Amino acid sequence: MSVMMPWLLLLLLLVNFGSPAPRLSEKDICLLDNNKLRQRLKQLQDLLYLYELQLKDILENTYHRTKSGLFSGNRSVQHEIL
Repeated sequence: MSVMMPWLLLLLLLVNFGSPAPRLSEKDICLLDNNKLRQRLKQLQDLLYLYELQLKDILENTYHRTKSGLFSGNRSVQHEIL
C-alpha cells in the first residue's frame, strides 16, 4: 500500500493539472476580438495617414524640377560670364 500511495498522489495531481483551463465566455471572447480589431484599425488608419502625407509630399514636391532648373540656369550664367 505504501508503494501505491505516491503513484495515486501523482495520478491525482496529473488529473487536476491535466484538466483544461476554464474557457472565457462568448461575451469575453467577443470583447477581446473587438479590442484586437480596434487596435488593428488604428494601425491601418495611422498608416493611411502616413501614406497620404507621403503622396502629398511627392505630388507637391518640386525639388527635382527646381534643382535641375537651377543647375541649368547656373551653367548658362557661367558660360555667359566666361
